[in-house]
Amino acid sequence: MEINVKINVTSEIVNNVLVCALEGGSNYWYMLGDFSRKHFVKGETLVDNLTRSFDADPNYKVQVLDLESVEYDDDDEGTAETLGYLTNESMAYAFSTMAVEFPEQFARIMTTDCDGDDADVWFQIAVMGEVTFG
Repeated sequence: MEINVKINVTSEIVNNVLVCALEGGSNYWYMLGDFSRKHFVKGETLVDNLTRSFDADPNYKVQVLDLESVEYDDDDEGTAETLGYLTNESMAYAFSTMAVEFPEQFARIMTTDCDGDDADVWFQIAVMGEVTFG
């Protein structure tokens, strides 16, 4: 028997998992690259502004770079390998993948009780489609 379940992922859940990932769980492997600031509000946190941007624009995306590949030249111009992009679609994929493959971590994320390790798994799946690091 196959059962399909729809789950509403609120902005609060997205915001919470982004905080856990960007401020702790994943900061050993990523660096944010290019992203639009069109919907940003001065004085708000980066994560609040990113969450607002994902809510406002279904096509919003954030480039995610490999921290280990960052190189700077003499003019402080940096280059780095792009690991992927964080999008509404990639976040949905991460949530659905975690529900099946990482159900305990998924449950903690959905109850906003996640930690950095839970969020790191989610962020890796959202950016690269799979768990690659640690």
